[in-house]
Amino acid sequence: MSSPQATIRRLDTIDHAQVDGLADLLVDCVDAGASVGFMHPLTKDRAVAFWRRVADGVAAGNGLFLRCASGEYAREGDTAVSVRHHDVQLSAARPAGRRAKVS
Repeated sequence: MSSPQATIRRLDTIDHAQVDGLADLLVDCVDAGASVGFMHPLTKDRAVAFWRRVADGVAAGNGLFLRCASGEYAREGDTAVSVRHHDVQLSAARPAGRRAKVS
């Protein structure tokens, strides 16, 4: 059995629906205890504000956002939508309330 083919593409824009979905994912990760640069509790508003700054940076050419889709798709009306993807964001945007290492 062969694995689905993965594709990596650069997104030049991140739309409002993507920002909202990324914010939900970020809040869920922080709620579950993930160490992703934000402290619990993380509000949806703060997560949206962070991803909006990332989206603005990407649109201005000051950041890079990559999406890796696994090749697994579902149908949404007449559109094939990736059901498994991974996102990588490289940007100068920094989350407020970062954790600090104290020794």
